[in-house]
Amino acid sequence: MDAQSLYDNAQPFVKLGEYLLDSDFVKSRFEQAFNLQYQRNPWFTPFFCQRALGTIAQTLNEEALRQFVSGYGDDALVWNQRKKVALIPSGAVPFSAFRDLLYVLVSGNDLLCKQDPADTLLLPVIVQILTEIEPALKERICFTNKVCGFDAVIAEGKPDSLAAFERYFQKFPHIIRHRQRTAAILTGEETTDELRALSEDIYLYFGLGTRSVNKLYVPQNYDFVPLLRALNEVSQPIAYHNQYLNNLDYQKAIRLMSSKYYMDAGTFLLVEDDGTEPAPAVIQYTYCNGQPSASDNEITVSAQCGIPFGKANEPTLTEYPNHIDVMQFLGRL
Repeated sequence: MDAQSLYDNAQPFVKLGEYLLDSDFVKSRFEQAFNLQYQRNPWFTPFFCQRALGTIAQTLNEEALRQFVSGYGDDALVWNQRKKVALIPSGAVPFSAFRDLLYVLVSGNDLLCKQDPADTLLLPVIVQILTEIEPALKERICFTNKVCGFDAVIAEGKPDSLAAFERYFQKFPHIIRHRQRTAAILTGEETTDELRALSEDIYLYFGLGTRSVNKLYVPQNYDFVPLLRALNEVSQPIAYHNQYLNNLDYQKAIRLMSSKYYMDAGTFLLVEDDGTEPAPAVIQYTYCNGQPSASDNEITVSAQCGIPFGKANEPTLTEYPNHIDVMQFLGRL
């Protein structure tokens, strides 16, 4: 299969992208699903569902998809054997399985999706629209409660489930994704607009997304006040969310009882990194001189290089989780 064939497979997604840019279409097809999903899972607010869908729409323009598939018309890749790929997404953010769905279908494979209980209503709406655009996709997409009869698997989840995934799927071609951290590199010279963009990277999806910034690298004597002010202003959409505020109060209580220092940004706490695992509503910071050396399991955003502030939660199609090229994986099945 050459790049043109892959692009032909991507055509339903081009049309989907056009539909998702139509606000009236989005309201008619998604408003009910957004509200029902919020009732079942209060962490998926209609605002965040809408935001996630907007990010998908931006990804699906014709030129971006053409550029995406142009790098995969390689003779070393197979592409000609249709396989059934099981997908077990994390459900950390709305539509978390969408990009893997795109990869599987564009590569010519079939999808068997076991959705996370926290996110069961949104992706089926996308699939319904895709099958209206291209009816042949109906027989290639299946939602299931039990994963069986597959040829390969892509799975992600909470840390306590990853070891079980590794054991259970060891005999199959697989991608098991581990939790990534997203860190911001600050110099102290950022503008107000840059700090506001960074604040979006922090607060979107309550900071629970796999690409939400939850760590800062700052120079010695860094002035946190402008960042605290920007974060408090930008994150007002979550300032009155009951479940989130309960969690924030819990994190404050832990530090008050242990007399640990923290800075209060209204909706987030900033604490110095002590080697503990990231916690919701908590941003860790580390003092460093010069350019920090990020770990292999860390994404960095910066005003100077790499991912710009405000784009952490808007990955391109080739910004693969854990830096594992999914299309290369699928092309070698």
